[in-house]
Amino acid sequence: MDDYSFHKRRYGRDALLEKIQRAGFQVLRVTSFVFLLLPMLLLSRLWRVGSSAGSDPLAEYKIPSWVNTVFESALDLERCLIATGLSLPAGGSLLVVARRGRR
Repeated sequence: MDDYSFHKRRYGRDALLEKIQRAGFQVLRVTSFVFLLLPMLLLSRLWRVGSSAGSDPLAEYKIPSWVNTVFESALDLERCLIATGLSLPAGGSLLVVARRGRR
């Protein structure tokens, strides 16, 4: 799935923050996102493990357009919450905002 999504690396929160800080950046903000869809994400992974769809890495992209619209609306809501300064505690991805420190 990572190949199809063009993911190059996976990091946990602590490892990502450590790498960013070690590279000379000051972390200004960190939040998870894909929080509201996390239950669906977990169910999708469990379903793939227990079914023949596990052999098709594109199976989770094959959803009806109305479902995609609902998911997009959930992500729009998360974006608005994050924009207000709320940090989401868990999710499928991380967002880090950092500034290069002065040398």
